[in-house]
Amino acid sequence: MVKAQDKAIKEHRRACMERHSVLKRMMPHWRSVKQVLGEVDRNIASILERATKIGRYMNDYEEIIKGSDRATRILSSSAMSQFFVSAFVLAIAVGGAMVNFTLIARPMAEMVGGQNFIAGFKVSEISAVVIILVEISMGLFLMESLRITRLFPVIGALNDKLRVRMIWITFGFLFVLASVEAGLAFMREILMEDELATSALLRGDGVSTIATADFAWITTAAQMGMGFILPFALVFVAIPLETFVSSTRTVIGVITSALLRAVAFSLRLVGNIFRYSGKIVVNFYDLIIFGPLWLENTITKKISARKTDTDSTTNSVNSNYQEAT
Repeated sequence: MVKAQDKAIKEHRRACMERHSVLKRMMPHWRSVKQVLGEVDRNIASILERATKIGRYMNDYEEIIKGSDRATRILSSSAMSQFFVSAFVLAIAVGGAMVNFTLIARPMAEMVGGQNFIAGFKVSEISAVVIILVEISMGLFLMESLRITRLFPVIGALNDKLRVRMIWITFGFLFVLASVEAGLAFMREILMEDELATSALLRGDGVSTIATADFAWITTAAQMGMGFILPFALVFVAIPLETFVSSTRTVIGVITSALLRAVAFSLRLVGNIFRYSGKIVVNFYDLIIFGPLWLENTITKKISARKTDTDSTTNSVNSNYQEAT
């Protein structure tokens, strides 16, 4: 019995070891299955979340199709918020463009002449504005080629090969213009130093000029860096510009609707004022004319009563005369 028990125990241990070895060999497969199930769980959770969002968007779309007041208010408020935010960002961009203009306006006067005027404006200032506008245009085309904005659907509809070429071309133009602006900023600093040296020479203060010239490279590097970075910063104007253009229509519609409602309210108010004023005038006229009309009616009744008495007397006399005859 003891030998049989030992043999059974050994057989059981051997079977358990075989099973454990099989399970041990299956551990990598179970880990991969666990990872796959985790990914499936995450995907299902994301699908459910997206389905919830899609359901909410579909409800909003149905309300928009029905033209409900809630959908109109939501669209109007969203467009208004986008309009003001994009307008604020565009105002910041205009400030950056003004700084850029200040950096390149003066050296442009040395290139195109500072005494030439077109329509009352200096040619140098017009040239600086044109350069800034060309940079903004190149940035807009670059954003369109990257399909970040959708202001020009023709550019976004190009095939990938032409679009990549356009990206590199516009980026090349931007890089060249940024380099030109950095050179103009460097030229501006040189002109400033020449003017300071000339004024110091005229004042006889040459020592301070030498002292300040040791640190002039800091302002020069800063101006050149700004002249090189600002064109690339103006590239991102295309994003708020697209939002501003798309929301302007809704904002103009809301403002026009508010103006029309104000005009309608004003006209209704004026019409009601004239209407009730007419009623008041009629009632006041009735109050004034009541006395004369009452007097006229009383006199008319008395006269008609007298006429009736006279006619009855005349008729009785005539009848008596006829009887006597």
